[in-house]
Amino acid sequence: LQYSATAIEYAFNGCEIPIVFVSADYPLEDEKTNGFINFEAAVEFIKSKSANGVFVSYKNNNENNTNIHIGSRILQHGEYDANIYSIDKVPFATYSNKITLNNIKIENTNNIGIVDYVENPCILSVESYPGNNYAYCLDNVNAVILKPYHSGTLDTANRCLVDFCNRAKSKNIPVFVTGTHYGVAYKSTELYSDLGVKLVPYGTYISAYMKIWAGISLSQNLEDFVNTRIANE
Repeated sequence: LQYSATAIEYAFNGCEIPIVFVSADYPLEDEKTNGFINFEAAVEFIKSKSANGVFVSYKNNNENNTNIHIGSRILQHGEYDANIYSIDKVPFATYSNKITLNNIKIENTNNIGIVDYVENPCILSVESYPGNNYAYCLDNVNAVILKPYHSGTLDTANRCLVDFCNRAKSKNIPVFVTGTHYGVAYKSTELYSDLGVKLVPYGTYISAYMKIWAGISLSQNLEDFVNTRIANE
């Protein structure tokens, strides 16, 4: 998460040249490491002058190609899984002796320039799990991110969640939910507006977290800021 968030931080700052982050699943002295091929792919991608922006170069275990991901589109790691995936499982490009671009359009979306990130943005991130009583303290909280179940749903029948959202609303704390699609509605999602829960545009949790952090640092209206496309979201 920290690795991906750093890439997104650079992406939101705006880049006129390609910056490619490189990491490894094992130390470089370990024969199982993918660090060298990740670095090679990063160099070849920069040399190809295929696009500007922030990217991550990474070869997944048991895959032949090394993937080049757009920084703001990287998903969180799965448990006990070092592999990296882009949203919709499609990276921007792949490398195997040469760079091959996938059919992904990079648009000239807004950038926000240099951001002096506050040390502690006071963002409360809340997981969805059975038995959650949502008894979270909201003192000094600037924003809440709800992480839904895989279908983009929340347990809106849970009185504890309703009370939590109402407490946040009474304190003028914006509550966002990630992992949802506009136009895709389950019975539970119909109550989001009643609860004051705001949908984050289609994207990743990491990107949403860093974007809200940037908005807090810039003293922006968070709902407007989150709905402004930045860094090829």
